[in-house]
Order: sequence, then C-alpha cells, then structure tokens
Amino acid sequence: MVNHQEVKKVIPVKIVVQVMLKCQEWIILEEEDKMEGVVKFFKESKGFGFIQTEEGKEYFVHISAVENQQELTEGDKVKFDTEQDDRGEKAVNVSVISAE
Repeated sequence: MVNHQEVKKVIPVKIVVQVMLKCQEWIILEEEDKMEGVVKFFKESKGFGFIQTEEGKEYFVHISAVENQQELTEGDKVKFDTEQDDRGEKAVNVSVISAE
C-alpha cells in the first residue's frame, strides 16, 4: 500500500500541476487538429452521407460517427476526424459547427 505522505515528498505539487496543464494542452491541440467540411449529401433514412472539405475531398460519414446524436443536413458545416477502414477514409467524431 502506498503511503500518501511519501508520495507528496517524492512528487512536488508544482510538477503535478504542470503535468495536468500539459494534458489540457494536448486535449486542445487534438481539437484544433480536426478537419472542417460541409455536409454534401446525407440520406437520413439510410443513416449515411458524405462530407466535402474546402479542398474538394469527400469523406463517407455514418450517423453512428456523429457526436451527441446531432442530425446532419445538407449544407451543415462540421468538424471531424478521419479513420481508415477497408473501404477507405471515413469521417468520425463528427460535430456540427453551424446548421444550414
């Protein structure tokens, strides 16, 4: 069993706070690394569609990849990550920035 008094002597609070702040910076960086695009097509009855980036590249998106059960509509501006599967790159962790 670990004695908390001993741990405090080994790891000063300042170092713990610095590590916590660093972790928060990593989370923010991950959010900034997300791609942006516009929902080009989305068929609600089938639960899939495509997101197009400003560069013109299209990514498949399935409703299960949309965060917080948001609805997707053509023209919605979204942020997303990409993931490779057996059919190619697809959009994941999709969140709506502004609805059309």
